[in-house]
Amino acid sequence: MKELEKHNVEARFSAIATNSLTSIQIAQAGGGICTYSKEMVNDINLKVVPILSDYLSTKIPIYITIQKFMDESTIINSFVSLLIKTFKHLE
Repeated sequence: MKELEKHNVEARFSAIATNSLTSIQIAQAGGGICTYSKEMVNDINLKVVPILSDYLSTKIPIYITIQKFMDESTIINSFVSLLIKTFKHLE
């Protein structure tokens, strides 16, 4: 929580780093980022939006779940902003 506040990211935004049905359910419940295999997305018929293809070269596709109360562009911009701040901090 403190790490999120440090980067001015709202607590309802969450990043999930595992590829499982549980992680998808957590991301759906709180709104957030999760890695999904294409097969898993098709199996559960989940509405997801692919992200980061323009920003990073990743070995696996990364998608975001969008809840009704969230604006898609706002949450994606928040995530990308957090990544940029994190990478700058590591330099």
